[in-house]
Amino acid sequence: MQQSHDNIAIKAGNSGPTRFISILDNHFYSGHDMSIGSETNSGISDILIKDLTLDGTTSGIRIKSDSSRGGIVENVKVENVCLRDNKWPITLDTAYEGKKGNLIPWYHHISLKNVSGNGGKVVLNGYDSDHPLDVTFDGVKIDNLQGWHQQNTIVHVAEGGLTPAPSTITDAKAVKTVYACEGKWLPFPATRQ
Repeated sequence: MQQSHDNIAIKAGNSGPTRFISILDNHFYSGHDMSIGSETNSGISDILIKDLTLDGTTSGIRIKSDSSRGGIVENVKVENVCLRDNKWPITLDTAYEGKKGNLIPWYHHISLKNVSGNGGKVVLNGYDSDHPLDVTFDGVKIDNLQGWHQQNTIVHVAEGGLTPAPSTITDAKAVKTVYACEGKWLPFPATRQ
């Protein structure tokens, strides 16, 4: 059995915070995802993930932690992302693996802009009502979405819209201009001329 891992994982264990990282212009094929966590206990902030294609990865964009290794994750911007054949295109989960402890995972000021995908489920799981997940969607469209799991979450929808939006977001705007992924699906290995 072949084991799969995160394509990139940004972590912050006991050695101090992780800040000011940019992940730019990448194509991921097999593997898990673009991940933040699961160790976030020293804090992760000021992350930019931009111009990313995830083609056939298990997940897409994922922030993961739990109360055994949690901490604050804030000021994360994800922009210009193409997703294809992912079981979980967007997963922001504070109960990853369900381990228990006293380190509260708290994600806020998370934004996803110009994200296009097809299929799978979206998971938005904040820790509790005092430490909710705070996320903004701006031009995010997942065709053929199989469902939303959402709890302890504050969702903002910016001018770019969100399609489809869960029924809990009554004032969501539909996406009018979908982020175009044509030409972004490079064969593996990609060849440049």
